[in-house]
Amino acid sequence: MKAEQATFYGETPVNKKACPFMNKITPGSCAVYKANAPDAYYRSIKFWKTPLADCGDSRGKVCMPYTKWVQGWTQVKG
Repeated sequence: MKAEQATFYGETPVNKKACPFMNKITPGSCAVYKANAPDAYYRSIKFWKTPLADCGDSRGKVCMPYTKWVQGWTQVKG
């Protein structure tokens, strides 16, 4: 699943173990999308997170409800 998603969207997978499966789907895609890069590369990546109304941590309810986020994003991208 992660390998299919990575090759479809043209992105580095969340799990480096997807690399061999990516190469089965599209030969060479592991290197193209840096799926076999060193751990330091992976630590530098920030993955997408959908906004939540409650962050679930010490920040409390300072996070944004998804619907409000969508409205803001639509205004920006308009």
